Amino acid sequence: MAAEITICKTLNPREYLTQIDMKEADTNFVSALSESDENIYSVLYQESTVGLALAKRRRHAFLYIYIFPAYRCRGFGKAAALLLEQELYTCDPVNISTCYRTDNFMADTFARDCGYIKEYSCDYMIYSGPCFEPMTVPVRQ
Repeated sequence: MAAEITICKTLNPREYLTQIDMKEADTNFVSALSESDENIYSVLYQESTVGLALAKRRRHAFLYIYIFPAYRCRGFGKAAALLLEQELYTCDPVNISTCYRTDNFMADTFARDCGYIKEYSCDYMIYSGPCFEPMTVPVRQ
């Protein structure tokens, strides 16, 4: 199936926001979609978009793949990872990192199957208390 997958730059990433499950997608990925980041790619299968990817070509490259729920478990993610990693290796990166929610077993399995190892984890927290008091902070001239 890998030969049937193609990757191309996404012209208008915002149009796919309605297909993203906001509870499972990474916040930075959703922000990149909202801002039409130039590093967003479409994952295509038979001319249909089956997912999106954020691939940043840098010395410390970054790759995040999101396959739409209706197209999962068909090998599209792995095929997309291979193609995008080849693209990222053209800039001779030191490493390629990714991120995923640790409470998502399928994402963890996918990352491990693609050869990614867990080096660290972070907790994102959302403040739900009362509003902060406005204050004036002195600024030195």
